[in-house]
Amino acid sequence: MNIIVFTFIGFFIILLNYKRVELFLVILCAYFVKLALVFTQRFVRPVFSSSDQVNFLNTAVEWSSLEFIELLGKFDPTQSYVISWVSALIFYFFGHEVVLVNILMSWIGLGTIIVAYKFSYSMSEDKRVAVLVSLLVAIIPSLSIINAALLRESFVIYFVILSFYYAFLWWNSLSIKYALLCVFSVVVSGFFHGALYFLVPFFAFIFLIRVVRSRYSQNKKFIYYSLFFVSLIPVFLFGYTMKDNVKVEMAVSMLSGEQRSIERLSLVELSGEGINSIAYPSVGGGFAEKTLLAPIRMAFFSYTPALWHFSKITDVPRIIDSILFVFFLMVAILVFIKNFRDPRFSYYCWFVFPVVLFLILMFSFGSFDVGTGQRHRLKFLSVVVVVYGSMFFSLFRKYNFYGFRRIRLL
Repeated sequence: MNIIVFTFIGFFIILLNYKRVELFLVILCAYFVKLALVFTQRFVRPVFSSSDQVNFLNTAVEWSSLEFIELLGKFDPTQSYVISWVSALIFYFFGHEVVLVNILMSWIGLGTIIVAYKFSYSMSEDKRVAVLVSLLVAIIPSLSIINAALLRESFVIYFVILSFYYAFLWWNSLSIKYALLCVFSVVVSGFFHGALYFLVPFFAFIFLIRVVRSRYSQNKKFIYYSLFFVSLIPVFLFGYTMKDNVKVEMAVSMLSGEQRSIERLSLVELSGEGINSIAYPSVGGGFAEKTLLAPIRMAFFSYTPALWHFSKITDVPRIIDSILFVFFLMVAILVFIKNFRDPRFSYYCWFVFPVVLFLILMFSFGSFDVGTGQRHRLKFLSVVVVVYGSMFFSLFRKYNFYGFRRIRLL
């Protein structure tokens, strides 16, 4: 009964978008695909498996047997088990049925497609482009497969793209409301994967530059209030929520050159199978060596698994991710080279592009095999597809991209 109720809640979410017929059809089809994968994962055969999934599930089952107040106290954003806490709440109220958690993640997946549509439409001001981009997000196999697994990526993907959407709205309005919503979205994504807390000061720094360079720069009162609300609040949130996070501690260990981190960065052979046995290029412990080899590691993170890494049918979705990511990353580079001086492209050249490069750099050093790297890349793949896909598809229409005559790529 609970499965039926959860399933129909998803259809209700879809019905809320009935006025936008094209989007309605996209998310309806996407929901059927996600449900098919969810029920296949649960009742037929696994479509995705990993040790993380087993750990999260075992922890959720253990916590669900606690008293409710004690269960609430298990929420700890400094660890990696917030997804287990969310799952434990569902198990506590509805019983130990994993498929309920996966259906919940399918709702989150629908939310990602809806945000992709709104984001693309805000940039392109063209429903056709927005529908095409949201359709592309909907048919990316890995984004549907990940909803069928008990992993934190579904939540991370949603809140990351939501933060970029709010950042776009803030960039064009300088409304503190959107700045706070953007930071809130990043912080929530950090609950599920602590490394994303590093985006908070990065966002705040870029926001400050944007405010100082804005047309309001002569208004001292505006600058003072903006600097206060946009920088101090995120800094306090950043400090209190992430200082003890396990992912942050790992990053500090890596930057400080601790022996355990050096050994992990120097791995050349792994015990996994298929693409999980392919290690990243070895990096030594010195800062100079890390700096010199960073571009190689970033490139490896971006294009793997490649076509020549194919070993079984389950590698196909991951290879598709690589092709899409590299293609739209090339579009991003061309947009930056040709338009970085144009103030109309400041959001794309001076916000999205630097943040994407930062995420590639961060996760390339946090990944030690191709399989893990692909899951990390999936966290912001939808952002790259939506932002630069909207630009790319706008080249083939009659009207202008966000009121511009033509995007310069060549």
